Amino acid sequence: MNNLVNDLYREFTLFRMIGHDAAAFVVMLACGLAVLTFFGFMGGLFTFLERKLAGWTNSRRGPNRVGPYGLVQFAADGVKLILKEDIIPAEADRTFFRFAPYLVLLGTALSFVVIPFGPRLIISDLNVGIFYLLATGSFTVVGLIMAGWASNNKWALLGGMRSAAQIVSYEIPNALAILVVVLTAGTMSVQGIIRAQAGGVQHWFLFNSPFCILAFFIYFTTSIAEINRIPFDIPEAESELVAGYNIEYSGMRFGVFFVAEFSNIYVVSSIAVICFLGG
Repeated sequence: MNNLVNDLYREFTLFRMIGHDAAAFVVMLACGLAVLTFFGFMGGLFTFLERKLAGWTNSRRGPNRVGPYGLVQFAADGVKLILKEDIIPAEADRTFFRFAPYLVLLGTALSFVVIPFGPRLIISDLNVGIFYLLATGSFTVVGLIMAGWASNNKWALLGGMRSAAQIVSYEIPNALAILVVVLTAGTMSVQGIIRAQAGGVQHWFLFNSPFCILAFFIYFTTSIAEINRIPFDIPEAESELVAGYNIEYSGMRFGVFFVAEFSNIYVVSSIAVICFLGG
Protein backbone atom coordinates (compact mmCIF):
# COMPACT_ATOMS: atom_id res chain seq x y z
CA MET A 1 0.00 0.00 0.00
CA ASN A 2 2.82 2.41 0.87
CA ASN A 3 4.51 1.70 -2.47
CA LEU A 4 1.26 2.41 -4.31
CA VAL A 5 0.75 5.67 -2.41
CA ASN A 6 4.34 6.77 -3.06
CA ASP A 7 4.05 5.98 -6.79
CA LEU A 8 0.82 7.96 -7.14
CA TYR A 9 2.25 10.78 -5.02
CA ARG A 10 5.19 11.13 -7.42
CA GLU A 11 3.19 10.78 -10.64
CA PHE A 12 0.13 12.96 -10.03
CA THR A 13 0.18 16.64 -9.12
CA LEU A 14 -3.21 16.40 -7.42
CA PHE A 15 -1.84 14.00 -4.81
CA ARG A 16 1.10 16.30 -4.12
CA MET A 17 -1.29 19.22 -3.67
CA ILE A 18 -3.37 17.51 -0.99
CA GLY A 19 -0.39 16.07 0.90
CA HIS A 20 0.91 12.57 1.58
CA ASP A 21 -1.46 11.68 4.44
CA ALA A 22 -4.54 12.82 2.54
CA ALA A 23 -3.31 10.95 -0.55
CA ALA A 24 -2.90 7.78 1.54
CA PHE A 25 -6.48 8.15 2.83
CA VAL A 26 -7.85 8.63 -0.70
CA VAL A 27 -5.97 5.57 -1.97
CA MET A 28 -7.18 3.41 0.93
CA LEU A 29 -10.76 4.59 0.38
CA ALA A 30 -10.51 3.87 -3.35
CA CYS A 31 -9.06 0.41 -2.68
CA GLY A 32 -11.85 -0.34 -0.22
CA LEU A 33 -14.55 0.69 -2.69
CA ALA A 34 -12.86 -1.29 -5.47
CA VAL A 35 -12.70 -4.41 -3.31
CA LEU A 36 -16.36 -4.09 -2.28
CA THR A 37 -17.42 -3.60 -5.91
CA PHE A 38 -15.37 -6.57 -7.06
CA PHE A 39 -16.63 -8.53 -4.06
CA GLY A 40 -20.28 -8.02 -4.99
CA PHE A 41 -19.64 -8.67 -8.68
CA MET A 42 -17.85 -11.97 -8.05
CA GLY A 43 -20.54 -13.09 -5.62
CA GLY A 44 -23.24 -12.42 -8.19
CA LEU A 45 -21.25 -13.93 -11.05
CA PHE A 46 -20.60 -17.20 -9.21
CA THR A 47 -24.29 -17.37 -8.32
CA PHE A 48 -25.15 -17.07 -12.00
CA LEU A 49 -22.54 -19.64 -13.07
CA GLU A 50 -23.70 -22.19 -10.51
CA ARG A 51 -27.31 -21.79 -11.58
CA LYS A 52 -26.32 -22.17 -15.22
CA LEU A 53 -24.28 -25.28 -14.46
CA ALA A 54 -27.06 -26.75 -12.33
CA GLY A 55 -29.50 -26.12 -15.18
CA TRP A 56 -27.17 -27.77 -17.70
CA THR A 57 -26.75 -30.89 -15.55
CA ASN A 58 -30.55 -31.14 -15.26
CA SER A 59 -31.16 -30.60 -19.00
CA ARG A 60 -32.47 -27.08 -18.37
CA ARG A 61 -31.34 -23.70 -19.66
CA GLY A 62 -30.97 -22.04 -16.29
CA PRO A 63 -31.39 -18.22 -16.02
CA ASN A 64 -32.11 -16.91 -19.53
CA ARG A 65 -34.66 -14.08 -19.21
CA VAL A 66 -32.75 -11.00 -18.02
CA GLY A 67 -30.18 -9.81 -20.54
CA PRO A 68 -28.49 -11.91 -23.24
CA TYR A 69 -28.19 -15.53 -22.06
CA GLY A 70 -29.42 -14.36 -18.65
CA LEU A 71 -26.13 -12.56 -17.92
CA VAL A 72 -27.83 -9.76 -15.99
CA GLN A 73 -29.87 -12.14 -13.83
CA PHE A 74 -27.68 -11.71 -10.76
CA ALA A 75 -28.04 -7.91 -10.97
CA ALA A 76 -31.82 -8.28 -11.15
CA ASP A 77 -31.72 -10.61 -8.14
CA GLY A 78 -29.69 -8.02 -6.23
CA VAL A 79 -32.21 -5.27 -6.97
CA LYS A 80 -35.04 -7.60 -5.95
CA LEU A 81 -33.40 -8.34 -2.59
CA ILE A 82 -32.77 -4.64 -1.93
CA LEU A 83 -36.47 -3.89 -2.52
CA LYS A 84 -37.70 -6.77 -0.34
CA GLU A 85 -39.00 -6.00 3.14
CA ASP A 86 -36.44 -6.56 5.89
CA ILE A 87 -38.30 -8.53 8.55
CA ILE A 88 -36.90 -9.13 12.05
CA PRO A 89 -38.68 -11.77 14.18
CA ALA A 90 -40.35 -10.36 17.28
CA GLU A 91 -38.41 -12.63 19.67
CA ALA A 92 -35.03 -12.24 17.95
CA ASP A 93 -32.01 -10.53 19.48
CA ARG A 94 -32.24 -7.54 17.18
CA THR A 95 -28.66 -6.27 17.58
CA PHE A 96 -26.96 -9.58 16.86
CA PHE A 97 -29.56 -10.45 14.22
CA ARG A 98 -28.69 -7.30 12.27
CA PHE A 99 -24.93 -7.64 12.74
CA ALA A 100 -24.46 -11.36 11.95
CA PRO A 101 -24.68 -11.19 8.11
CA TYR A 102 -22.10 -8.42 7.95
CA LEU A 103 -19.76 -10.32 10.27
CA VAL A 104 -19.90 -13.28 7.87
CA LEU A 105 -19.27 -10.88 4.98
CA LEU A 106 -16.37 -9.27 6.86
CA GLY A 107 -14.62 -12.61 7.24
CA THR A 108 -14.48 -13.00 3.46
CA ALA A 109 -13.87 -9.32 2.65
CA LEU A 110 -10.79 -9.09 4.87
CA SER A 111 -9.14 -11.82 2.81
CA PHE A 112 -8.88 -9.43 -0.14
CA VAL A 113 -6.34 -7.35 1.80
CA VAL A 114 -3.55 -9.83 1.03
CA ILE A 115 -4.79 -11.41 -2.21
CA PRO A 116 -2.78 -9.89 -5.10
CA PHE A 117 -4.36 -8.97 -8.42
CA GLY A 118 -0.97 -8.29 -10.04
CA PRO A 119 2.76 -8.02 -9.26
CA ARG A 120 2.25 -4.70 -7.43
CA LEU A 121 -1.53 -4.63 -7.24
CA ILE A 122 -2.03 -5.72 -3.64
CA ILE A 123 -3.47 -3.77 -0.74
CA SER A 124 -0.91 -5.01 1.79
CA ASP A 125 1.85 -7.61 1.45
CA LEU A 126 1.95 -8.79 5.06
CA ASN A 127 4.88 -10.95 6.11
CA VAL A 128 2.31 -13.22 7.79
CA GLY A 129 -0.16 -13.14 4.90
CA ILE A 130 -1.01 -16.85 4.99
CA PHE A 131 -1.59 -16.75 8.75
CA TYR A 132 -3.79 -13.69 8.20
CA LEU A 133 -5.89 -15.57 5.62
CA LEU A 134 -6.41 -18.46 8.02
CA ALA A 135 -7.27 -16.13 10.90
CA THR A 136 -9.93 -14.14 9.02
CA GLY A 137 -11.93 -17.33 8.51
CA SER A 138 -12.86 -17.30 12.20
CA PHE A 139 -15.15 -14.30 11.62
CA THR A 140 -17.36 -16.48 9.45
CA VAL A 141 -17.76 -19.13 12.15
CA VAL A 142 -18.74 -16.56 14.78
CA GLY A 143 -21.17 -14.90 12.35
CA LEU A 144 -22.94 -18.17 11.52
CA ILE A 145 -23.44 -19.11 15.17
CA MET A 146 -24.57 -15.55 15.93
CA ALA A 147 -27.11 -15.65 13.09
CA GLY A 148 -28.57 -18.95 14.28
CA TRP A 149 -28.70 -17.97 17.95
CA ALA A 150 -30.04 -14.44 17.42
CA SER A 151 -32.92 -15.70 15.26
CA ASN A 152 -34.50 -17.44 18.30
CA ASN A 153 -35.40 -20.35 16.04
CA LYS A 154 -34.31 -23.90 16.85
CA TRP A 155 -33.79 -24.80 13.18
CA ALA A 156 -31.68 -21.70 12.63
CA LEU A 157 -29.59 -22.49 15.72
CA LEU A 158 -29.06 -26.11 14.67
CA GLY A 159 -28.16 -24.98 11.16
CA GLY A 160 -25.68 -22.42 12.46
CA MET A 161 -24.06 -24.94 14.80
CA ARG A 162 -23.80 -27.53 12.04
CA SER A 163 -22.29 -25.02 9.60
CA ALA A 164 -19.79 -23.79 12.17
CA ALA A 165 -18.86 -27.35 13.18
CA GLN A 166 -18.19 -28.31 9.58
CA ILE A 167 -16.03 -25.25 8.90
CA VAL A 168 -14.00 -25.71 12.09
CA SER A 169 -13.56 -29.44 11.45
CA TYR A 170 -12.15 -28.93 7.97
CA GLU A 171 -10.06 -25.87 8.84
CA ILE A 172 -7.44 -28.05 10.57
CA PRO A 173 -6.49 -30.22 7.55
CA ASN A 174 -6.90 -27.14 5.36
CA ALA A 175 -4.34 -25.24 7.43
CA LEU A 176 -1.97 -28.22 7.49
CA ALA A 177 -2.11 -28.42 3.69
CA ILE A 178 -1.19 -24.74 3.42
CA LEU A 179 1.57 -25.27 6.01
CA VAL A 180 3.28 -27.63 3.54
CA VAL A 181 3.48 -24.72 1.09
CA VAL A 182 4.80 -22.38 3.77
CA LEU A 183 7.57 -24.84 4.65
CA THR A 184 8.42 -25.34 0.97
CA ALA A 185 8.56 -21.59 0.24
CA GLY A 186 10.20 -20.66 3.53
CA THR A 187 7.90 -17.67 4.03
CA MET A 188 4.34 -16.81 5.04
CA SER A 189 4.22 -13.79 2.73
CA VAL A 190 1.80 -14.23 -0.16
CA GLN A 191 4.11 -12.41 -2.57
CA GLY A 192 7.06 -14.44 -1.26
CA ILE A 193 5.24 -17.70 -2.05
CA ILE A 194 4.47 -16.44 -5.55
CA ARG A 195 8.11 -15.43 -6.11
CA ALA A 196 9.25 -18.87 -4.95
CA GLN A 197 7.26 -20.37 -7.86
CA ALA A 198 8.59 -17.97 -10.50
CA GLY A 199 10.17 -19.35 -13.65
CA GLY A 200 7.39 -21.33 -15.28
CA VAL A 201 5.04 -24.24 -14.75
CA GLN A 202 7.87 -26.58 -13.77
CA HIS A 203 8.47 -24.47 -10.65
CA TRP A 204 4.88 -24.54 -9.43
CA PHE A 205 4.64 -26.25 -6.06
CA LEU A 206 1.92 -28.58 -7.38
CA PHE A 207 4.47 -30.21 -9.69
CA ASN A 208 7.49 -29.73 -7.46
CA SER A 209 6.95 -32.27 -4.70
CA PRO A 210 4.76 -35.30 -3.98
CA PHE A 211 3.98 -33.73 -0.61
CA CYS A 212 2.58 -30.65 -2.36
CA ILE A 213 0.44 -32.84 -4.62
CA LEU A 214 -1.05 -34.50 -1.54
CA ALA A 215 -1.43 -31.10 0.14
CA PHE A 216 -3.27 -29.76 -2.92
CA PHE A 217 -5.70 -32.69 -2.86
CA ILE A 218 -6.36 -32.14 0.86
CA TYR A 219 -6.78 -28.38 0.38
CA PHE A 220 -9.14 -28.87 -2.57
CA THR A 221 -11.33 -31.32 -0.64
CA THR A 222 -11.48 -29.29 2.57
CA SER A 223 -12.16 -26.06 0.66
CA ILE A 224 -15.23 -27.62 -0.96
CA ALA A 225 -16.44 -28.46 2.55
CA GLU A 226 -15.78 -24.92 3.80
CA ILE A 227 -17.83 -23.33 1.02
CA ASN A 228 -20.72 -25.82 1.53
CA ARG A 229 -20.73 -27.23 -1.96
CA ILE A 230 -21.81 -30.75 -2.92
CA PRO A 231 -21.14 -33.32 -1.46
CA PHE A 232 -20.41 -31.28 1.69
CA ASP A 233 -23.68 -29.32 1.68
CA ILE A 234 -24.95 -30.96 4.88
CA PRO A 235 -25.55 -27.57 6.63
CA GLU A 236 -28.13 -26.75 3.93
CA ALA A 237 -30.06 -30.03 4.20
CA GLU A 238 -33.62 -28.74 3.66
CA SER A 239 -35.21 -32.02 4.77
CA GLU A 240 -33.59 -31.68 8.22
CA LEU A 241 -32.94 -27.99 8.86
CA VAL A 242 -35.36 -26.20 6.51
CA ALA A 243 -33.02 -23.42 5.25
CA GLY A 244 -30.42 -23.55 8.03
CA TYR A 245 -28.99 -20.57 9.89
CA ASN A 246 -30.54 -17.95 7.56
CA ILE A 247 -34.13 -19.19 7.69
CA GLU A 248 -35.41 -16.06 9.48
CA TYR A 249 -33.59 -13.59 7.23
CA SER A 250 -35.16 -11.66 4.37
CA GLY A 251 -34.33 -8.76 2.10
CA MET A 252 -30.77 -7.54 1.70
CA ARG A 253 -29.49 -9.28 4.83
CA PHE A 254 -30.53 -12.58 3.26
CA GLY A 255 -28.59 -11.58 0.14
CA VAL A 256 -25.49 -10.66 2.16
CA PHE A 257 -25.15 -14.28 3.29
CA PHE A 258 -25.15 -15.46 -0.31
CA VAL A 259 -22.73 -12.79 -1.49
CA ALA A 260 -20.34 -13.82 1.29
CA GLU A 261 -20.73 -17.52 0.52
CA PHE A 262 -20.17 -17.22 -3.22
CA SER A 263 -17.39 -14.66 -2.85
CA ASN A 264 -15.65 -17.13 -0.56
CA ILE A 265 -15.43 -19.44 -3.58
CA TYR A 266 -13.20 -16.83 -5.22
CA VAL A 267 -11.10 -16.52 -2.06
CA VAL A 268 -10.40 -20.25 -1.68
CA SER A 269 -9.68 -20.50 -5.42
CA SER A 270 -7.25 -17.59 -5.16
CA ILE A 271 -5.44 -19.25 -2.25
CA ALA A 272 -5.15 -22.46 -4.28
CA VAL A 273 -3.63 -20.55 -7.20
CA ILE A 274 -1.25 -18.63 -4.92
CA CYS A 275 -0.06 -21.69 -3.01
CA PHE A 276 0.06 -24.37 -5.70
CA LEU A 277 -0.32 -22.90 -9.20
CA GLY A 278 2.29 -20.14 -9.34
CA GLY A 279 0.08 -17.27 -8.21
